[in-house]
Amino acid sequence: VKEFLAKAKEDFLRKWESPPQNTAGLDDFERQKTLGTGSFGRVMMVKHKSTEQYYAMKILDKQKVGIISSGFWFLFFATEEFDDNSNLYMVMEYVPGGEMFSHLRRIGR
Repeated sequence: VKEFLAKAKEDFLRKWESPPQNTAGLDDFERQKTLGTGSFGRVMMVKHKSTEQYYAMKILDKQKVGIISSGFWFLFFATEEFDDNSNLYMVMEYVPGGEMFSHLRRIGR
């Protein structure tokens, strides 16, 4: 497990230091509905305007993200990442079925 986490951290840091050039922006998506909210932001179901594919968009307050970024690692597969003056946006594959945290808590992990 330690090796896996060390490699995941290394991969994350490498990607963080050399982020890909995104071509997408907030205007490329239609907001459909709010899927969940939390202390650092909210998750919305969005639809990509040109492909009509559905995604989950995590919208995080930059000030709050700065507070946690040094101590926590988030493992997910973002297809697009972009920001504006106040928020960080991460677009991920939409998987119906509820929040992962709720499922993990239910099975005792």
